[in-house]
Amino acid sequence: MGPKPPFGTHRYCFRIFALGTMVRPDPKMTRKRLFKGMDQHVLAQAQLVGLYGKKEPARRRDSCREKKG
Repeated sequence: MGPKPPFGTHRYCFRIFALGTMVRPDPKMTRKRLFKGMDQHVLAQAQLVGLYGKKEPARRRDSCREKKG
């Protein structure tokens, strides 16, 4: 499971943080509150960019079409 576009190439950017403390999970946590809480505890950070590509599906040929002959 995870990012899986139907076709074409898509870019996914992930930000990774090493923290000097544990962040307590909160179901009502917003992105803004999370980053504010992490602010003084970031030891290191990195960004991972992943590309996922899938060719467009081949078009189905009509198998009932009469052949010229």
